[in-house]
Amino acid sequence: MRRVRVATISMPRRNSLDSGLATALGLVDQAGLYRPDIIALPEACINDRQSPQPVPGPITEAMAAKARQLGSYLIIPLIELTAAGQCYNTAVLLDATGEIAGCYRKMFPTDYEMEAGIIPGEEAPVFTTTFGKIGIATCFDLNFPELISGLAEGGAEIVFFVSAYEGGRQLLYAALQNSVYIVSAFR
Repeated sequence: MRRVRVATISMPRRNSLDSGLATALGLVDQAGLYRPDIIALPEACINDRQSPQPVPGPITEAMAAKARQLGSYLIIPLIELTAAGQCYNTAVLLDATGEIAGCYRKMFPTDYEMEAGIIPGEEAPVFTTTFGKIGIATCFDLNFPELISGLAEGGAEIVFFVSAYEGGRQLLYAALQNSVYIVSAFR
């Protein structure tokens, strides 16, 4: 892995999809001033369970334009609605050309997420980027150490933790136990 310039964004969820997207786009612009290789946003900061979105869709299309403009990878966590009507808590990885490089669907949603219709993802992929291999974990996933260890065993050099909470010492422990860098983007 080469040197990597990383930016993370901390923002609360807004009252509407339009407001969330406008805020996120503005903050991505600000982060872009530092010319990062990758920018990560926090868990479901743009939309919520009441406004799930398709992938690809309006959120990914708007963010893809930013990725192309900045020449940066972007991690865009959102609530996804599939063509089959299923909802996932998804983190979309866009490459520096704005193409979808892959998705990670949260494997361990909370009880209240599942009661609201979010279903668990089934795999934790490791993504190959121009700067190395990365993985993604979302919020409550941190309580299941096999996820981070599986990403590390799969070759991830950096794990991006996108979350509604900061993770605290659990992140430090997971990084030390698995010999990976963990980068946090939380609300």
